[in-house]
Amino acid sequence: MAAALTLDLPLLRVNHVSLAHGDAMAVSDVSFDIGRAEIVAIVGPSGVGKSTLLGALAGLVTPSAGSIVTRHGALVGPTPHHAIVFQDGALFPWLTLEQNVVYALVRRRVPRAKRKDIARDLIRRVRLTGHEAKYPHELSGGMKKRAAFARALASDPELLLLDEPFSALDDATRAELHAELISLFRDRGIAVVIVTHDLAEAAALADRVLVLEGPPGTIAREIVVEAPRS
Repeated sequence: MAAALTLDLPLLRVNHVSLAHGDAMAVSDVSFDIGRAEIVAIVGPSGVGKSTLLGALAGLVTPSAGSIVTRHGALVGPTPHHAIVFQDGALFPWLTLEQNVVYALVRRRVPRAKRKDIARDLIRRVRLTGHEAKYPHELSGGMKKRAAFARALASDPELLLLDEPFSALDDATRAELHAELISLFRDRGIAVVIVTHDLAEAAALADRVLVLEGPPGTIAREIVVEAPRS
């Protein structure tokens, strides 16, 4: 019976969550749901707790009040169902591109015989074929972002969390990644939460935009984006 009830829940539900950052309150009394394959942007000025909130959705920050519930139960720590991509991509510098992607497959306990083929297919999907043997320092900024997305795909998450993933890129590369990579996650039925300072980026990518004000961060507005996706 419990398993049947969890199927009726949204992918993730944030219930009156407050989050502390050191001695200060970073986020206060925030509530929202995330549905399957939905893209939600969180926007707001610096210092309103956007990244702290994203860390809580990844299970890296424990709420000081309220709860975060998934279809698998309460979120009390990092989970393989959620993947996070940080601003710098956080690739392992001592591993090649292919090895970085394979690392996520090892953590998923994918059989050894299948890992290389899966990794090569994901690398192809993010248009990095031919760069498998390169180390992160040999990749451009845009290529590192693509590599981080490939590794995130390899973890097969239900929810992908993006912390300003396009902020350091030039406009042309950013637009290209918007069109290609976000569509990859949508096609796979993966929900995405993206933290950004860029309102135009939020409107271009998201189904809904949560506007945080503060500090401490609270949801001032929730905007449903009606514009069709390209």
